[in-house]
Amino acid sequence: MAFAESINACAVQTPSVSVLFAVESGTDVGPFVPSDVDPLNVHVHQALPGVTGPALRQVMLDEAARCESCDYVMFLDCDDRLRPEAPALYSEALDDADIAYGDMQLIDRDGCDIDATLFGGCIVPERLENYSELSRRNVIGLSNSAIKRNRLADTELSVPDSITAVDWWLFTTLLERGFTARRADGRVADYRQYERNTLGSKSISDLRTVRRLIDIVKQHYDALPQTDDRKQALAPILQLEAVLDHTPDRVEALLHRTDAAGLWYEELFQIAHAVSGQ
Repeated sequence: MAFAESINACAVQTPSVSVLFAVESGTDVGPFVPSDVDPLNVHVHQALPGVTGPALRQVMLDEAARCESCDYVMFLDCDDRLRPEAPALYSEALDDADIAYGDMQLIDRDGCDIDATLFGGCIVPERLENYSELSRRNVIGLSNSAIKRNRLADTELSVPDSITAVDWWLFTTLLERGFTARRADGRVADYRQYERNTLGSKSISDLRTVRRLIDIVKQHYDALPQTDDRKQALAPILQLEAVLDHTPDRVEALLHRTDAAGLWYEELFQIAHAVSGQ
């Protein structure tokens, strides 16, 4: 299993690695458990029956905050792979920041490299001091980030049940509360791509995906404190939704203009601004 192998490779570089699984009730984590990590440092937290999605992410955050033997928490989806150099890259970035985020190598469903990275061709800041950089896109996910555990433990978080993009909400909220973030100097993970990904490296291909992304963005903004800058950021998305409802051909004409989607949600905001400028 690629996930377990990637953790094993990190454990060689950083022998004190602990692994925390937060999974749905009944999930067999056996194939994902890394063999080179001390079994005493492998913790499995199965959520109660029916706990999925945002509520499961809440379990993950709560359990990670309680792991007092850890200095920092690295996040990773079981579909993706942590790169061996990730602990060192994260540790360096966290020397003077609360959150670290890094680029990811894109891989196909079989684990083979795609000739691209998540940040490739995008302007990604070296540091984030407030949430404004995440207003119209997201650069910090739950496979390319790490956070100081003590800072996480000192922060009360309640993940809204109404959202899909837990990572976007989480890091927006932390930055709004005064956390700082620094970009790691290299690729920290391999990011697996699937043909039907709602979010991924390929550009938006159909109106169904446009509508799905609009819903995710609206959920995100509804779950955040309402401020003038957020209302301004969301306005083009609401206009895009209205155009999609009444004249979908206008939106469809803006698809397929690029092969790459850019950063998470970035292409949707670009389409929205193009529609509002027509």
